[in-house]
This record gives sequence, C-alpha cells and structure tokens, in this order.
Amino acid sequence: MSGAATTETLLQRLAHAQVVLAGLVVEDTAFLPFFERVEQEIEMLRSKSQALERARKLAAG
Repeated sequence: MSGAATTETLLQRLAHAQVVLAGLVVEDTAFLPFFERVEQEIEMLRSKSQALERARKLAAG
C-alpha cells in the first residue's frame, strides 16, 4: 500500500471517529478532549499531505 493510500485510509478512519465522537460529546462533554484531538490529527495529516504534494510539484519542475 502506498503512503498516499495509507494516509487516505487513516483520514477516513479519523473522519468516522470524529462523527462518532461528535455524538458522544453532545451527550457528555467529557468526550470533548478526544473530539478535539481527532480534529487536530485530521488537520495535521491534511497539512502534511498538502505540503508533500506541493514539494512533489516543485521537484517535478
């Protein structure tokens, strides 16, 4: 499996976890730190993926 496919799979899993956690947070705010952590992980992965894509474009000329 390529790095891009692995990242996409992880993003899909995190997005699913985010939805599940959103439902839990509505019921009990004790889950809010977990929800926020998943949001941070999603943003970090997207940012890294976008930076890698920019680097590939620059390297390709």
